[in-house]
Formats: sequence, structure tokens, C-alpha cells
Amino acid sequence: MEQALEITERLAQTRNTVRAHLRENYAAKMADMGGVIRRVSEKTGLSLLATGTEIAKHADEAGEGYTAMLLLAATVELVDPTPAPAAQVHA
Repeated sequence: MEQALEITERLAQTRNTVRAHLRENYAAKMADMGGVIRRVSEKTGLSLLATGTEIAKHADEAGEGYTAMLLLAATVELVDPTPAPAAQVHA
């Protein structure tokens, strides 16, 4: 259980790092990459988490570490979406 919590925390940290790096481009990039993960998941029958981490692993092994980070962040968004910001009311 402790290992699962550590993995969850690392995945959340990866998402936060990618969000900080991409800023206003984050949502669009995550939607694009999430779409790829979702389509592969549907074709393979694997869960979104298994699909995203497997694709990210292959990207990392191919020397595409940044792409692997993006894929992991997109995977986290699919299984635990970032809440939409609350609308601000101006008086």
C-alpha cells in the first residue's frame, strides 16, 4: 500500500510539473495526448492507467523522456482530472 501511495504521489508531481511548464497550453496538450491514450486503451482493452504508463515507458526507452512525462501527466488527467477552476464573481 505504501508503494502505491508513493507512485500516486510521483504521478501527481509529474502532472504538476507538466502543468507548470505548459501553462495555458496544458489543457489542449493533455486533451490531445489523452485522446491517444484513450484510443489505444479501447483497442487493446487495457485500462487507461495501464495503457498510459506502458506508452510512456516505451517513449522513455526510446529516449523521449519529455514525451514520457507528458504521457504520464495525460494519464493522470484521464483517471483523476484536474478540477475546473471556480468561476470568480466580480462585484
